[in-house]
Amino acid sequence: MKDSFFIAILAAFCFGVGPIFAKGGLTTVSPLVGLTFRNFIVTIVLTATLVSTGSLKDLLSVTPKGMLLISLEGILAGLIGHWLYFKALKLGAASKVVPVVSVYPLFALLFAVVLLGEKPTLQKTTGVVLVVLGAMLLR
Repeated sequence: MKDSFFIAILAAFCFGVGPIFAKGGLTTVSPLVGLTFRNFIVTIVLTATLVSTGSLKDLLSVTPKGMLLISLEGILAGLIGHWLYFKALKLGAASKVVPVVSVYPLFALLFAVVLLGEKPTLQKTTGVVLVVLGAMLLR
């Protein structure tokens, strides 16, 4: 649990700093061009990492169902979600856009309950309510 929390904090740091760079980079390009360039660079870095760690062959171990589900996540979150996020970031202040986008735990909880059969506990529900209230305060 401690390791996952630390890793999650590092991820939050990256998600907090990343928009600052994106906002600056989007000043001269459209959100679609910015997202395309971003994903191109990410693909290069990921491919180099897979090659350098000897993990490229592991791509063959992904099942067809896994490929479909990961592809759907990529299209929803990696493509459409990030394109809309870049569009909002180009139009608005990062300090206002990021908190609104960050209410995704609300949707994650709802879909986890409906589609995955997870149980909505008081702790999870309270956490999501606090996230949404926090985003509303910053809006």
